[in-house]
Amino acid sequence: MLTWAAVLLGIGAALVSAYQESVTVDEPLHMEWSRRLFETGVTERESDTYFESKQPFTLANVAARRIARYGFRVGDRQKLLFWSRVPTVLCFGVLLGGVFLIGRRWLGATAAQLATIGCALDANLIAHAGLTTVDVPYAAFHLFVLAAVYELARRPSLARGLVLGAWFGVAFATKFTAALLLPGAAFALLARDARPSRDDLRRGVLGLLAAAAAAALVISAGYLFIQVGEPLSATRWRSQPMLRLSAWLPQLRLPLPTDFLTGFDLSLGRERDVRWSVVILSRPYPNGVFFYFPLLWLWKTPLSLLAGQLLGGFWAIRHGLLWRVPALRLLALNLALAAGYFCFVFQAQNGFRYVLMCLPIGYLIAAAGLARLPARRATVLAGLGAFLLAIAENAAYAGNHLAFTNLTVQPKRLAFRWLTHSNLDWRQNEYQVDAHLASAGLGRSRLDPPHILPGKNLLRSTHVDGSLRFERYRWVRENLEPVRHFSHTFLLFDVSADAFSRFLGERRRVPATSAAEPCPAGEPQVLAPGHALALEQSGRRKRLLMCVLSDGGVDLGLRVTSGAVVFGPEVWQPEAREFVERDQELWYRLEPGRHAFVAAVPEAFAAVLEARSGNATVRFEGASRD
Repeated sequence: MLTWAAVLLGIGAALVSAYQESVTVDEPLHMEWSRRLFETGVTERESDTYFESKQPFTLANVAARRIARYGFRVGDRQKLLFWSRVPTVLCFGVLLGGVFLIGRRWLGATAAQLATIGCALDANLIAHAGLTTVDVPYAAFHLFVLAAVYELARRPSLARGLVLGAWFGVAFATKFTAALLLPGAAFALLARDARPSRDDLRRGVLGLLAAAAAAALVISAGYLFIQVGEPLSATRWRSQPMLRLSAWLPQLRLPLPTDFLTGFDLSLGRERDVRWSVVILSRPYPNGVFFYFPLLWLWKTPLSLLAGQLLGGFWAIRHGLLWRVPALRLLALNLALAAGYFCFVFQAQNGFRYVLMCLPIGYLIAAAGLARLPARRATVLAGLGAFLLAIAENAAYAGNHLAFTNLTVQPKRLAFRWLTHSNLDWRQNEYQVDAHLASAGLGRSRLDPPHILPGKNLLRSTHVDGSLRFERYRWVRENLEPVRHFSHTFLLFDVSADAFSRFLGERRRVPATSAAEPCPAGEPQVLAPGHALALEQSGRRKRLLMCVLSDGGVDLGLRVTSGAVVFGPEVWQPEAREFVERDQELWYRLEPGRHAFVAAVPEAFAAVLEARSGNATVRFEGASRD
């Protein structure tokens, strides 16, 4: 009864998220690559950097959206988004069914039920089950590959080899992380208690050959058999492994689609070459850090499920289950392989979603240990309490499971100082932003301004936490606390006049330029507190030069009234100049002396200059140059 209740609650929660949440960052990219494959048969990846890791499994999501749109005449944007997510929810159900059946076959009914309950109530699996992404489907297929390779190792046959190959192919057509299953499958040799006979070896070799053929066939089918078997020399490779293989065997024709191989190539090359925005505990780690995923596991797993995993894992080790039970040996070794790779080798650590396939394995191991606990009244009551607590923790994030953190993360309005990026905010609450602004009594100009302003500011957590531009709101992160949060992803700051003055002095202070540098020849105009100076620029001039002279220093502000401009002091680096659009403001604390400013004008704009705490003389002149 509890297992069924957990399964229904987990799938129901995933459906609620699928219906309520707005489009997240990755979903349009998955859909666009698969839509293009479905409609035009194009599989290339270089036209968009983010196409490099996309796989054809999301053809199922594209098909669901088209059926809803053309078959059932669904036209509403949110409803179409929901239908495109339904295949992922179904994969979550398949995963839960697989965990139960595999657990019952290997570990017994009690362990199967406990593992299924854990997976069904895990907030991370629920969160990603409601999105058009591949992390939950891959978690299911990863487990099914391990189950198939275990069965092949125990009783090798041609049929079991074909089953293994089919699951391998589906896993590879879902996510390139399936490459870890190749060494992981070799651990199946340790899943046997006795040495294989010659007959077993012969059947095992035939089964593996059948698996390779079946996997290649399934992968090619996923790519609609486009560009299968082209020579390696016909493609420009980027990563060192593929460059070496192409140089060694240029005419080699692998029975795989070319763009399946380019996906590996581009993903591997980018993962090693890019400096990633990995931020945890408010510190950046451009090349990743070994404790990233362990900390996320501690913070993003419902507390009672986390306790069950720790207790079950300890009990399994204490009773020697990991080395006495062959199936658990296979699972534990694959869990260690994945954990080692993602903690110590993988660098693109910007979300717990990368390791979701570890969760079913962890729950099965823990369930095997928990099933050995004595069936006493206290144990049963503790289990029921843990079950109810997990439901309560999930209920607090209904429709917003991506932002889930467990009870150890307190207060929730400061969760951005613990964890970042898609672990909190993946744009899943964008449809609610106008309601949040209205609740805070703010207009759009106070949503993620170029920098904080006096009064109320509503900031997305992905901006405050530093995972997009680490320095942009660093001062806010280190000096201020939000007074309120909305949906765990929008943070309301109320900045006092004193705090804003400190911010200008510490982060927006601009030193004077050399007095020898000439000012523009325009007529000098006086700027004083309470008097604004209008600026207007037509789209014909691409650059505006401005000189500000202040004897005692001044706080200078630019407020755009129409259009947009890229504005900043010349003494700052060009990349530090800021884009500011209608109704937004920029402020600088200018030291006494002369200051040169540059405005790059992408279009016609109008703005006003304002001064606080001082007077200044301003000259400006436009130059018609790009």
